[in-house]
Amino acid sequence: MMKELEQYIRMLVEEETNATEDMPYGNHLFGDARKKEEKDTGEEKKLYKSLEAWVYDSSDGDINNFLEQVLDLLKQGKYEDVLRPESGTVYRGTSITVEKARSLFGKDIDRKTNSRGVLHDVGTIDYVPRAKKSASWTYDRNTAVRFAGADIRNSLSGKKVDNLGMLLTAKIPNLGHFIINYKEIPYMVEYSEEEVISIGNIECSVTLFKLEKKENDPFVTMLTDIEKEFGIEFGGEKNDK
Repeated sequence: MMKELEQYIRMLVEEETNATEDMPYGNHLFGDARKKEEKDTGEEKKLYKSLEAWVYDSSDGDINNFLEQVLDLLKQGKYEDVLRPESGTVYRGTSITVEKARSLFGKDIDRKTNSRGVLHDVGTIDYVPRAKKSASWTYDRNTAVRFAGADIRNSLSGKKVDNLGMLLTAKIPNLGHFIINYKEIPYMVEYSEEEVISIGNIECSVTLFKLEKKENDPFVTMLTDIEKEFGIEFGGEKNDK
C-alpha cells in the first residue's frame, strides 16, 4: 500500500512538472517564478534559491553544486531561453596587487598609465576565480568599474592588500563558459546589474587603475579621475568626461 501511494505521488508530481529523464526540470525552467503553467521540481527550487543567494551575496549559496549540471544542460541545447546569455561584451571589476600585475604584464606596468591613472588593454589573461568555479560579470561597464572602485576603497582603508583596480573585459560566446539570461530571472531584472555567471577560466582583456596614495585624501582624488575617465559617478549618475 505504501509503495502504491509513493508511486501515485510521484505520478502527480511528474504530471505537474512534466519532468522526464531527458528534461529533468520539465518543459519550462523556473516555471513558478516565470509564471509558466508548470510547477517547479524540488531540485529546480534548490537551483533557483541558489541563484538568488548568488545574486544578493556571491559568497553565499551553493550554486557551485549545480554548475556542472546546468552547463551540461546548456551544452545539450536544453532550457536555452533561460540558461544561454545573450552574445555581447561583459565586464568584471576587481583588484590586483602591484606585485602580481608586474609579474603578469611587466615590471614597470604601474608607471605606464595615462594622465588619469588608467592603463587600457594592458594585456590578455585567463581569469581564474579566486575561491570558486564561478564568478559574476555584467554587461554594464559602469557597474564593473564601481565594483573595482569599491575594491580600491577597501585597499586604501587597510581592508585588503590589493592596490590596483582591475577591469576585465570578455566576450560571449567565449572560450570559457557563461550561463544565465538575466532577463528571464525576475529578481535579476529587479537587481538591475545585468549579471551573467562564468564557469571556469575566462579569457579576457585587462584595464588597470593606478593607485596613488596622496597626502590629503588618498582615494577620493583618484576615484574622481576614474569617474572622468569612464564618464560615471560612483554614486550612480553618469558624468561627462
